Amino acid sequence: MTTTITAPGVIETVRLSDGDFTNENEARSIRALLFAAMLERAEPVVKHYRSDLFHDALWIHNHVNGEMTWHWLVRECGTNLNETADTMIRLGVGPHAVYYKVTLTKCRFVWTVTFESLPLHR
Repeated sequence: MTTTITAPGVIETVRLSDGDFTNENEARSIRALLFAAMLERAEPVVKHYRSDLFHDALWIHNHVNGEMTWHWLVRECGTNLNETADTMIRLGVGPHAVYYKVTLTKCRFVWTVTFESLPLHR
C-alpha cells in the first residue's frame, strides 16, 4: 500500500448531511459521516495503535454537537486530538504524519467538514 502524504496548505471539504443536531438520529448520522471522512484520511497513514480511532469516535460522540474547530494529528503510531496533537507536533512526528485543522460547519442547511493540512513544524 502506498502512503499518501497531504502537503501543508491543502484544504479539502466534504459534504456530510443536511441533518440537525437537535434530532438524535440525525445527529448520530452527522457524527458517523464525520468519522467516516476522518477514517478515509487516517487509513493510509495509521499502521500501529489503530485503536486510537475508537477513541476519536468516542470524542466525536461526546463533543461534536454543532459548528466547531479542532486539531487532529494522524501519524503511523495512532492519532491525537487538540492539546495532545499540539504537544506531539512540538515533540516531533514521523515523515508520514498529517496535522489537520478540522472545521465542522453548516451552510445553507448542509453540514460539511473541512480538513486543512497544517505544517508539521511549529
